[in-house]
Amino acid sequence: MPDKTFAEKGKECKGGKLAKERVTVMMCCSCTGEKLKPLVIGKARKPRCFGSLDPSNLPVIWRSNKKSWMTGETFKDWIFGVNKEMKRQSRKILLFLDNATSHPHDLKLSNITLKYFPPNTTSKLQPLDLGIIRAFKARYRKRMMGHLLSKMDTCKTAAELTRNVSVLDAIHWINKACDETKQTTIESCFRDAGFPVETTESLSSEISDDDDDLPLSILKTKYEMADENNLDIITDTENDLETEETYDGDWETTILSEYKNDNTKNTSSDSEDSGDEIIQSDLTYNNVLDMLREMGKFAIAKDARYFESIQYLTTLTEETLIKQRLNKKQTTIDTFFTKPQEL
Repeated sequence: MPDKTFAEKGKECKGGKLAKERVTVMMCCSCTGEKLKPLVIGKARKPRCFGSLDPSNLPVIWRSNKKSWMTGETFKDWIFGVNKEMKRQSRKILLFLDNATSHPHDLKLSNITLKYFPPNTTSKLQPLDLGIIRAFKARYRKRMMGHLLSKMDTCKTAAELTRNVSVLDAIHWINKACDETKQTTIESCFRDAGFPVETTESLSSEISDDDDDLPLSILKTKYEMADENNLDIITDTENDLETEETYDGDWETTILSEYKNDNTKNTSSDSEDSGDEIIQSDLTYNNVLDMLREMGKFAIAKDARYFESIQYLTTLTEETLIKQRLNKKQTTIDTFFTKPQEL
């Protein structure tokens, strides 16, 4: 949670305590931009906010311990799972790790070769520390702040506001922030760490369309497919088109009859349209947000299949609310004094 607030300089911030809830996230990606499902470590094996949701169906790998830290056992469980997946895909990978105490050195894996960075070099050689984690955290913070801003009007205190954030919300934001981390960002960080990276731009430049290598004479004959028969058909249809107005007999009578016909058509169409119900709604985006949150509770308690779609709609509504607030112009001191005041 954020640890800062807006206040006047020299004044103390009172009310509420600094939130200590936390989760640990481990990320793993390749120099080509491929990302594995993030590992998220919390305190509870199945938090209450999960409801009927099965942790194995979450968009992340969920693990737990008392301090929500990475441990040797948690890492072994994760690395054996990755090795099993690589074996299923008939792939062999080289995985670089830092020298954390939770990363055992005595692992025997069939499809993964482990290499450890030298001590005290993580900040220079680990691509994740060179910008990938920072980009991920920025996107996570953006989604969390959007959620908090959308609830500010309905919460009276900061403590009440922070209680509205659940572990399930955090997992949703972690998954989206990881998905939104760009491939170019990952490639750039690997390159800065000294890895030989072939970017997607260089790969795309090697791929050219077949038409790019063809001479202009061949392209001309390739795209000029119309023959003389087709041209005759086009000419015949154009001959039947009217190019000017023609009136036979009394032109005033013709105009009056056309005017009456037009009025008759408009009256009939109006009568048909009058039967259509005009859809209106007095709901605001805040009302829609409250309804989506109630639907989210239903999904957690009874049917988890709805949860992902509800989370998407909730995020969309929160972003719309924030945009509306940003578009509102703040009242200036001039408009305040020029505005007529009630006595």
